Amino acid sequence: TADTNHPRFSSLPIIGGKLEAIELLKKHQSRIAHTLISTGGFLDWGFDNGFLGFDVSNHAVTLYDEGKNYISGTTLPSIGKAVVAIIHHPELTLNKRIYIADAVFTQQQALALFEKYSGKKWTVKHISTDDALKQGADYFAKGDIMKGVQAYIMSAIYCQQGASDFRGKTSNDALGVKTVSLEQAVKEAVERSKANATH
Repeated sequence: TADTNHPRFSSLPIIGGKLEAIELLKKHQSRIAHTLISTGGFLDWGFDNGFLGFDVSNHAVTLYDEGKNYISGTTLPSIGKAVVAIIHHPELTLNKRIYIADAVFTQQQALALFEKYSGKKWTVKHISTDDALKQGADYFAKGDIMKGVQAYIMSAIYCQQGASDFRGKTSNDALGVKTVSLEQAVKEAVERSKANATH
């Protein structure tokens, strides 16, 4: 999801295996063709299950560093389209890192849209990304792996100039991958939440 070149993300204890795999690919790229894809947060998935800090069904959000830093996000269908485009454009992508994003936004911007489409005032909780980093270590020490992973990743993507801030880096246009707006992603997330509540 995030950029493994980013110092905070690359220092997380949970991605050592990923970094080793990347180094292996680079070392043997004359024999193993590859493309590294950084997509930012999975917008639809991350909104639906609360991973990105937005609890849509309960109208609550955790804002990291006041929700003012930029992150990138991509829906799962857009990721699928990007993979197909990468296969069809090896001249642009072979043995390179490619950045893809539907939207680049702040949590504050997303929150305003969630309140607009839900028609509710949301409950806001604040945490710093430094504290989230400490939380990640605490969760792992207690054996709560999933919460630990989430806290670690949030600490890296929501910090200033974070590991998912792809402004000026994306290859959507070059690959012909159309973007989905943040507003559309939020609207659809609210609609899915309402539909699930009626079942």
